[in-house]
Amino acid sequence: MKNKINVGIIGACASRDAFNRRITPNYKDIFNVSCYDFQMSFASLMSPIIEYDALEYKENIKKVEYIERQHLYEDLNKCFLNELAVKQPDILIIDFYADVNFGFVELGDSYISNKLFKYEKSNYVSKLSFGKRYSGRNNFEEFFPIWKNSVKEFMKYCEKYIPNTTIVLNDFRLATYYHDKSSDEIRLIKENHSVEFIKNINNALEKCNNWFKENYNTEVIVLSDKEYFGNPRHIWGLDHLHLMPDFYSDFLWKLLDICLDKISVRTRKLLNLQLLQNGDFSREFAGWESKNTGWEIIHQNDNHYLTINKKDYTEAKNWQIWSEPFEVFNGSDDNKITISFEVRSEDWESIDGDGVFFCLRTFDKREQYNHKDSIEEQIFYKKNYPVEPNKWIKISYSFNMAGRFIRIAPYMKKNGSLQYKNISIVYGENPLEEWKPCINELPLGLGV
Repeated sequence: MKNKINVGIIGACASRDAFNRRITPNYKDIFNVSCYDFQMSFASLMSPIIEYDALEYKENIKKVEYIERQHLYEDLNKCFLNELAVKQPDILIIDFYADVNFGFVELGDSYISNKLFKYEKSNYVSKLSFGKRYSGRNNFEEFFPIWKNSVKEFMKYCEKYIPNTTIVLNDFRLATYYHDKSSDEIRLIKENHSVEFIKNINNALEKCNNWFKENYNTEVIVLSDKEYFGNPRHIWGLDHLHLMPDFYSDFLWKLLDICLDKISVRTRKLLNLQLLQNGDFSREFAGWESKNTGWEIIHQNDNHYLTINKKDYTEAKNWQIWSEPFEVFNGSDDNKITISFEVRSEDWESIDGDGVFFCLRTFDKREQYNHKDSIEEQIFYKKNYPVEPNKWIKISYSFNMAGRFIRIAPYMKKNGSLQYKNISIVYGENPLEEWKPCINELPLGLGV
């Protein structure tokens, strides 16, 4: 199938696992999962970005499992909102398991998904001051108003930024039992999770799903009208969300019915939207990592720029400030990326060390950053551009992305004076005509 159905997911294993070749070997014949946010609370997603020191975060997050590091990064930056708007999936599957089971916790004027038992292995997270915790299964009456407001904000976001995407609610329930074939008995999936414990979660999930169905005319995959068993041979192990094959079969057939009825599969056009967070430096050094001193940010009314001024050094210092790594792999055959920025110098002749002033690298893994680990590296030299003293020059560079993650860096080897502003990264080969922030940096979310 040439034009596959592009799927976005905000949810748990019960929404994601059908799109796994070890469970559904041929799903890629029809579907392409273009974006996925795993078990993130809607209250977290729709609350303000949480500012943090990128370098301190990086150096103190290593004890957290790789996949949890990625989830924490998304929880702090709320970046899935931008990814959704850029990728414009044909359908977006959502479920509310994360809100009901884990819930969310206050952090400053924002919220973060309450998966602290996973995140607190990090020295960085363990030092943060968290406030009140909310979840559907523990304090539903306090949880529900905040959760409702977050979903309302999210649906407003969908109407504005992904109006052609079909929203699909996965209306499932957690499994309580599994069939133990060795004894031919029906057993609890987890001995420490009683029938009442699972019933409490399912009741809260039902209340949330019912409220959503009553208030929004979206598509629904109804899987709550049948009891499904846990799968002791599931690829991720036995769990209340790791179900027998009939669950995934029912899920996909019902999803296909929706797709055939509602979706005219279109050739996906990735929107020309900003991918880089804080590319104008209005949020100081948020999203940027630097081990070098000397970088400063100047604010002049609504204009902001990064600057460095060094002289009298006799050895290379490699002054550099790198963006945090972020994923730009879009799941399509066209991986064209365009980087653009403005740069100026009082005296271009003073920039020695081959005249390097910018660098980009791509990687296969988020935690990589060294030259030796890079899939691709592009270095920008002053000799290749028509530079003039004290004049801003706009530079654009398009390339076919190799690797999944990208980092970019204003860069100077030894001496000189440089200023940078309005850095952007977009899909395609057309740079932004006018600099804009990421959608998740706009004031559209909840606050505590």
